[in-house]
Amino acid sequence: MAGSIAGFDSIEFAVCVVFASVVMYDATGVRRETGIQAQVINEILRQVFIDGKPIADDDLKELVGHKPLEVLGGAILGILTAVAYILL
Repeated sequence: MAGSIAGFDSIEFAVCVVFASVVMYDATGVRRETGIQAQVINEILRQVFIDGKPIADDDLKELVGHKPLEVLGGAILGILTAVAYILL
């Protein structure tokens, strides 16, 4: 919307693009981490308190963030929403 209101060569549009890029980068990394950490913590607790197994460092290595396809889908949805707003 910033591009249609202020122009695609404006500072406002550039700031919006940078901000959206930071949010999408964050979405691919940090946001998904909390769910993965919860799974790992639950598994560690099961292993330690139920099975009596020691904790290894490899147990803590997990993928974090949204999948790139999910971020791409969010970006496309955002662009389509802005286009729909402009046209309506």
